[in-house]
Amino acid sequence: MISFYGFQPHDFHTAVRGSHWRHRRALGGQLRLRLRRIFGRRYQTWGLPGANTLHIARRRVYQFPPVSGLPCLFASASPQHLRWGMQFPAQGAGWEKFVRALQRPPLLTWCLHQFEAHGMILTDLADDRGGVLGGCWRFENGELTWREACTIPRTALTAEIANRLTHITPEPHTVLTLHTATTPEDVIGWGADAVEYLLPGLSALVPLYEWWVQSTDAPSTGVVEDEGIDQT
Repeated sequence: MISFYGFQPHDFHTAVRGSHWRHRRALGGQLRLRLRRIFGRRYQTWGLPGANTLHIARRRVYQFPPVSGLPCLFASASPQHLRWGMQFPAQGAGWEKFVRALQRPPLLTWCLHQFEAHGMILTDLADDRGGVLGGCWRFENGELTWREACTIPRTALTAEIANRLTHITPEPHTVLTLHTATTPEDVIGWGADAVEYLLPGLSALVPLYEWWVQSTDAPSTGVVEDEGIDQT
């Protein structure tokens, strides 16, 4: 039986001892059930050993414990933030397909919509200064901005996204994320309704996740198009 009454202050500690939110009988289970109702019975959730992070993925294209950089949806708690979205490795067939597709309108337009509609950020969470990416993209005051070292924003051109991603030099385990973030205080205030706040952004990223992993999963999921993401 699933029972989750909201995040507690200790859920944002760096240690996972005493944290319950990731469990399949807590928020992890709520997210699993809701995503299955929307997209079918293909999704499962896993709490990462020793990390205050929940992974959400298809059973067929996920392994536990996960290898570094495995593409998946995620939610992660820290003393400063709750983040939720999608993580993906900056190497491999999925990455190469992603960077190529960003040079054409369908995928780029879709990503920009996620930035604006869900307050999403594209960055490398390896450190506070944007890791190998060197910063982060987000929408601010109705326009796309680039924050060099994730500090002072400047207006960005949409073409910069594909250009910068094409020319970064990823380290072996570089992982980028497209995610939403908010403060622990806000999250605690959600109470038992936390799943209602997380589900829209995670659901919006399911087409990208499906598009990313389809080359490693047979038969085709049916949500992939040659140049963009089918949002139907």
